[in-house]
Amino acid sequence: MRKKKCKYYYCRIKSCLSSKTLSTGRGSEVVMNGGGKTRILIVDDTPEIANLLARMLTNENREAVPFFNGGMLLGEAVNQPPDLIIIDINMPDMNGYELCNELKKQPRLGGVPVIFLSSYHDIENKMRAFSMGGVDFITKPFQIEEVEARVDTHLKILGMQRELKEYSLELESNLSEIQNMNLSLQKANSMLELQSSRASLLFEMLESLQTVSTEKDVWETARSFSNKLMPDSSGAAYFPEGPAEQYKKIFHWGGFADEGRPFRAAGCRALQEGKIHFVDPDAGVAELPDCRFCNETSNNGSSAERITHCCVPLEVAGGKPGLFHVRHVAPDNTEGKAVLNLKIAVH
Repeated sequence: MRKKKCKYYYCRIKSCLSSKTLSTGRGSEVVMNGGGKTRILIVDDTPEIANLLARMLTNENREAVPFFNGGMLLGEAVNQPPDLIIIDINMPDMNGYELCNELKKQPRLGGVPVIFLSSYHDIENKMRAFSMGGVDFITKPFQIEEVEARVDTHLKILGMQRELKEYSLELESNLSEIQNMNLSLQKANSMLELQSSRASLLFEMLESLQTVSTEKDVWETARSFSNKLMPDSSGAAYFPEGPAEQYKKIFHWGGFADEGRPFRAAGCRALQEGKIHFVDPDAGVAELPDCRFCNETSNNGSSAERITHCCVPLEVAGGKPGLFHVRHVAPDNTEGKAVLNLKIAVH
């Protein structure tokens, strides 16, 4: 019985190899390798079998390439990873198990499905093939229709696995975007809450200023609310005094270390240009650089310490602008900037 099967098998090989046209019997294919043809590598030390399988498995969507020893297939697979590999077990030099082991060691080939082909029928060899990482085991002599059906099945499984992986990566990317959006929203909400709180303090301060009757009470009220508005900072308020346009420190908060020496408006670029002077030495942020007044007050007369600070022109009703100098201001919060539109009515 076995002799009859072998005779039929090799007669069919001879018949197929001598024919001019071959029908694969299968139509649809899963497109692999970035949209190109599905690529299959086949190795068998019997050239007739390797060539037969290659011819029968090749169609308009699929390319099958035959090899006659394991080393040749391994080199080609490493150079250009295929979608599926068919390996004969009983080969000289490098048998199918050894070849599969070498393939699985390669990072780019670990996920490529391997189908073993062998004349062995015992359960030990089949179990060894699966334990080596094989996805299927085809025994010789084989029917080409069976080989095609098994190849199609494993290619479809591979295609679904790749689609699932792409979908998973897309989901991870979308999830990351959603998380970033949530963080941005949380940060924006925190900023809105902070700005709302400071706006309430500003309105409260303006209402309080309307009730005071002396200049001393005005400065005390401004000092008190400056401490509330900017609790993590320190600073001072300067206002012009006398015809010489000298600016003198009126009040300070938070342990501001400036000795209060008068200065002229010409020494402060924020006053000259009517803009906020913001400097972050660590980040290299400077809206109005080279301000002599800010450099002196921020460094305490020494270049050993660089302090993030903000210099804000302060509008005074019926008079020349004053100046808020705020130290230790973070670029991403509203410390110091809360006094941008502040108006003080000096009685």
